[in-house]
Amino acid sequence: GVGASDGNSGKTPEFPLSTITKALSLCTANRGDKIVLLPGHAETVTAAAGIDINVAGVTIIADPTAIGSQRPKITLGTANTATVRISANDVSVSGVLFVANFLNIAVAVVLTTAKDATISDCEFRDTSAILNFVKAIATNSTDNAADGLAVDNVVFNGLGTSAATTLINVLGAIRRITVTNNNVVVIGTTATTGALILATSKALVSAKIERNTVASTLTTSGAGALIVAGTGGNGVVRENYIHTPASATAI
Repeated sequence: GVGASDGNSGKTPEFPLSTITKALSLCTANRGDKIVLLPGHAETVTAAAGIDINVAGVTIIADPTAIGSQRPKITLGTANTATVRISANDVSVSGVLFVANFLNIAVAVVLTTAKDATISDCEFRDTSAILNFVKAIATNSTDNAADGLAVDNVVFNGLGTSAATTLINVLGAIRRITVTNNNVVVIGTTATTGALILATSKALVSAKIERNTVASTLTTSGAGALIVAGTGGNGVVRENYIHTPASATAI
């Protein structure tokens, strides 16, 4: 094999590319193309849409041998506006470690027009109380632009102390959202409402929210620890485990 380079073919592990952006440029929309991130792959994002997943139907997945510290890692830093953006339909991202390396990074992964996106088996990790994500995943404010979002088996370890943190921030009405088997631990001192899903004044329609575990520092009586959403939603919320230090409302 040879060293990683965007001048390589990227078609075999022996001739790997350096960046996800280059790999995306070689994909064709809606053909089922896969980008495999090899053990030890690492990239740094320093600006908004620093990585833009803009090809419909693409799967970005970690090589199954990439475990522990060898998991592919995307570090967001330099500015709190740094993001990975999903801007195409039917995109799947799996097995990636996202690391915060700047104060109050607003959101790690943002969805624009991106229906039926799947984010699974990923981890969002704060480096410290001042190198942290505020939101791990967020939609934009256009209603139904992120319909079909599925977030499964994701870990979010929130250490930030100067902003309320949330796994998923829904900024527009959404249908068919599935949030399952995730583990959210928010140990910062800032009270967090909707630690799993924050969808203030937005309807979650045909939602499936199951088997999530949330530990939150929320101490405000009557505030929602698991989900904050608007009226008009429906679906199933079951088998979730929530811990708060005071009498916050569970849902």
